[in-house]
Amino acid sequence: MDRFEFAPTSLRDLIATRYFSVPRYQRSYAWTSDEIEDFWSDMIDAIEDGGDYFLGNIVLTADGQETYSIIDGQQRIATTTILCAAIRDLYNGEGYTDIGNAIQSECVSAIDTATFEKTPRIRLNEIDNPFYSELILNGNNPKIINESHELIQNAYDTFKSNLNKIKIENPSNWMKELGKISSFLKAQSKVVCVTAASDADAFTIFETLNDRGADLTIVDLLKNYLFSKSGSEIDAVQQNWVESRVILDDYQDAEQFLIFLRHYWSSVHGMTRERELYRQIKSTITKKADAVKLSGDLKAAARIYCATLSEKAEFWKTYSSTDHNTVKLLLRLKLEQNRPLLLAMLQHFSKAEIQKSISALLSWSVRGLIAGVMGKGKAETAFCETAQKIRTGKVKTKEQLQASLAGLIPSDALFSSSFQTYRTTNNAFARYLLLAIERHYESDKQPEFVPNDNVDEVNLEHILPRRAKTSEWTQFSTEDVAFYSTKIGNMTLLKESKNNQIGNKPFSIKQTALASSAYKINSRYRNQLDWTKIDIDNRQLDFATIAPKVWSI
Repeated sequence: MDRFEFAPTSLRDLIATRYFSVPRYQRSYAWTSDEIEDFWSDMIDAIEDGGDYFLGNIVLTADGQETYSIIDGQQRIATTTILCAAIRDLYNGEGYTDIGNAIQSECVSAIDTATFEKTPRIRLNEIDNPFYSELILNGNNPKIINESHELIQNAYDTFKSNLNKIKIENPSNWMKELGKISSFLKAQSKVVCVTAASDADAFTIFETLNDRGADLTIVDLLKNYLFSKSGSEIDAVQQNWVESRVILDDYQDAEQFLIFLRHYWSSVHGMTRERELYRQIKSTITKKADAVKLSGDLKAAARIYCATLSEKAEFWKTYSSTDHNTVKLLLRLKLEQNRPLLLAMLQHFSKAEIQKSISALLSWSVRGLIAGVMGKGKAETAFCETAQKIRTGKVKTKEQLQASLAGLIPSDALFSSSFQTYRTTNNAFARYLLLAIERHYESDKQPEFVPNDNVDEVNLEHILPRRAKTSEWTQFSTEDVAFYSTKIGNMTLLKESKNNQIGNKPFSIKQTALASSAYKINSRYRNQLDWTKIDIDNRQLDFATIAPKVWSI
């Protein structure tokens, strides 16, 4: 073959005519609920619109083999096969096994007529492939070992739930509705498949296609369009644009300017995805006056947007140290989707209402993260809708803000039950949660506002180590260690010196250090003789019981 072959095709046709493998150096499956929700909603929107939907470039290398190595496109191809597996299972569950088998063969795994063995359409990396094969190819329920397995399971469960919803809502013609999805994958879901003769060639074309980055390309398109509409005011518009970028350069990388543009636009016009931004701005900004106004609004918003990125921004200069600490904690939650709301709040609320609102937003956000209701699509839509209400004067106070976001704030009951089962590998967040609980035990009136962020002074300790030896922790299997070590009930706080002493040692050694700790969160260990699954669950239940008081609505 030539060094490169370019072929426009559809996702389903691509998958149905080739076999793929993910090289071992590629990352594991990584699409979260946010990407899965976007994939599904984009597909449904495209089906309703009836037009083609472009999903980008797929870069492969043939290397003389029957199976193609994926250089770029793993997430899209794997996710499509997961969707097809969910469709297959719905048909099979309703007795339409002939249709299910056809989907299996075309989109999931084909049968080798010589060996009668299943040949998967895609083979993931060594970490993911055994789990993927059991769940997607064979329809079994394998045990989840790591985060990428959870993501694969979540993708399948999400698609299965959405498909079942279609069936329930269309009891007489659900097959027709599922057929529309199959037609979308076969006809509307367009990609350009770039096949290279070798890995070296594939990476060359991959780097060329992504040389400047999609973000920068969209920013340039927006800038050029805005300048083209500015007419005799071109100098003013250019100056505003440049100043907006300079203002933000101290707080974010240059390629993140597109994020600011999207967040500002979403704050004013409602939640807007990146791929929709250029079209929406182009359809809204049609005159010179529009271009001048938007450029000025961007410059004004950029000054305030800095305050959604850092508690050290000029905006917070007149606020108290308590406010600074609250902002710092809120920003450390890394909830990028709330920035359109914060931007509107900071631009329109009074200082007193901002102070009350950021404190409340911290508690609401922790509740949302624990309860899992901060998924990007749902949460960002709610934040943007409320931002619009702020800009139109319908929301002016913390109380009105809470009423507007009510659907996003978990109740005490939901928060407590979610806290009871919460697991995390985010040590910084776990440490914050435990410090807040410790302050509650110390009868602090505002325990959620933790002042001590010195990790050298206060360490996070996993009582059951994440790399525990089952010979030293005999009540825990390897699977138990992976599961229970990440439960918040298994974690505690220790001074650095004591934490260094006990390391990954067994509980019989750790107990002495824990029992002598001055932290009230460790008081139970004075009479603790062993550390079991029941102990972890009971301790987490204690935390879950007081959590609604620590992070109060």
